[in-house]
Amino acid sequence: MPALTKTQLDHLHDLLDRREGVLRAHLQQENAEKDEFVQVASEVPDAGDSSFATLTMDLGNAAVGRDMGELRAIDAARQRMGRDEYGDCVGCGSE
Repeated sequence: MPALTKTQLDHLHDLLDRREGVLRAHLQQENAEKDEFVQVASEVPDAGDSSFATLTMDLGNAAVGRDMGELRAIDAARQRMGRDEYGDCVGCGSE
């Protein structure tokens, strides 16, 4: 793949920065919500409320895991871009 122009690289960096910001905001929101559900789960009066609180926490944990994986992928992409090793599929190696 031909090298990207400086303008194209700057645009790509900007896109990665914006996506990282969205993910970090989402992680902060999930963390705040998790604290609320931990409190609810510890004070619930019946099994149904407890089950719902646990399910909600599990779904939140899955979302956090997904977002963390994407943040790691963004970091890896930035590293590849810094080494001029971009343009090939990480999985199969083709353009």
